[in-house]
Order: sequence, then C-alpha cells, then structure tokens
Amino acid sequence: MASWFIVAVAVMSGAYWLNAGARPAVVQPIDFSHQKHLAIKLPCAMCHRFYAARQSSGRPGVAICAMCHAATAPKSPEMVKLRGFIDQKREIPWQRVYKVPEHVFYSHRTHVVDAKVECAVCHGAVEKQTAALTGPLKPISMDACMSCHRDRKVTNDCNACHK
Repeated sequence: MASWFIVAVAVMSGAYWLNAGARPAVVQPIDFSHQKHLAIKLPCAMCHRFYAARQSSGRPGVAICAMCHAATAPKSPEMVKLRGFIDQKREIPWQRVYKVPEHVFYSHRTHVVDAKVECAVCHGAVEKQTAALTGPLKPISMDACMSCHRDRKVTNDCNACHK
C-alpha cells in the first residue's frame, strides 16, 4: 500500500512540475525592453536587487526607474505610462513570470551568489528581449534543475530542493 502512495505522489509531483512551466501568459503594465537596458550595461541586480538575499530576486520598484527616467520627457506611449507611475509615486504592478511550485525551495542567493550560476542559465536570453516578458523564456522544470545539478556535480537529493 505504501508503495502505491509513493508512486501516486511521484506522478502528481511530476504532473505539477510539467504544468509549472506552462502557466498562462501574463500582461505586463509597461512593455519593458530588457535589450535596451542591458545594452547600456545595466546589471541585472540594478532592478532585481534581492537576488543576493532572498528566494525571489524581486521586480523593480518605481524608484529604480525614476533614477533615470524622472527627468526625461516621455517619447513613447510606454514612457508616458512609466512617467505616470513615477509622477504618482505608485509602484508598477509587474506580473511575476517565473515561479516554482510551493513545495520547492529555490534561493537566488544559493544559485547566483554562492554557485555563480549566470542568470541566463535559468532565465534564458533575456538580453535579447525587446518586449516585456509574458512568460518564461526557458521552462522551469524538475528535469532541467536535476540536469543542471548533475552537470555541476551538485546533489540531486530530494531534501536539497523539496520542502
């Protein structure tokens, strides 16, 4: 009986992971171009400032955008939207694109700071994106994580990632 339970849990977990990468597309409040911002050598950490300390790297607050865009006249409809958020001192309601299942523990600090994994390994070629991200560029899956762990000779023990 216990073996059937283990098989059922494994199948349900696998189905959950397979569907985790197939989340519906989100609509972002501003059509943000990662390409433009990375072309001027802004580091990922400029906007995603929590990567070194938290599970989620965070999405940029309006104060970050205002550092460069508060004094410039809007030249596009997207910049008009951005200036509206800046002028009203209202946070931009960015929609989360990457999300791991609740039963998985993922830490940007462990991966990016300690293991020196480049952002693109999990997030794909974000630097080429001229439009706002509406979904993951690379699927986040258990197979992808385990393959990366194998390649880097890191543990694939269940307790390393699963709560």
